[in-house]
Amino acid sequence: MNWPQRAELYTYVGNNPLNATDPSGKDCVSAGGVTTCTTANYTVSFPQQPGFQDCTTKSANYHAYSTLAATPGRSLQEGRQFVTNNPTPGFPSPATPQGPSNDATPVVGGLSPVSISPVKSFTLTNQKDGQPVVVNVTEPGHPLQSGIVVREPTQTSNGTVINNWGEGTAPLQAPGSRFGNEINSVWRDQTPPSPPSPDGCHQGAASVCNR
Repeated sequence: MNWPQRAELYTYVGNNPLNATDPSGKDCVSAGGVTTCTTANYTVSFPQQPGFQDCTTKSANYHAYSTLAATPGRSLQEGRQFVTNNPTPGFPSPATPQGPSNDATPVVGGLSPVSISPVKSFTLTNQKDGQPVVVNVTEPGHPLQSGIVVREPTQTSNGTVINNWGEGTAPLQAPGSRFGNEINSVWRDQTPPSPPSPDGCHQGAASVCNR
């Protein structure tokens, strides 16, 4: 097979993709059937998925984002359980180590379209801090292929939050895209309902007590 640019395939890792990473600290590299993605916030490894393309900060349309979702009144354990049971928008199956197939399309009008945004939802460990995370990995046919979202509940001085960290090479989320912020902000609303107040009402505009 003729590789006219073979010498440049892995220059970003010194032509050693198995033992080196992008010097900038952000990449997704596959080897031996396993894909490992790394940023300043996480390192996660999952089974290499069909159609998933490795990437670095030098890849076309590369982007990385962080969307914080507050979970007032919820414990860290409750946040972790929620993320496991609700790894994506819509009506997903719980995340597992094996990674069930889910549809990550946001609910519109109370309905969740099927197989429009296919992902695999894995329960993994963030190798940076040893904490449990849920990782959604795009599958073939997803409009945001290739990409991942890492979801990690964290305890802060102001309560618990869910960190939603994403990276990938989808043109719709590329730097400068007018759709990027809208797509990334979907994760801000993926939180458990707040605990009811003494009168039995949940907080928020959606509460029946506010109608």
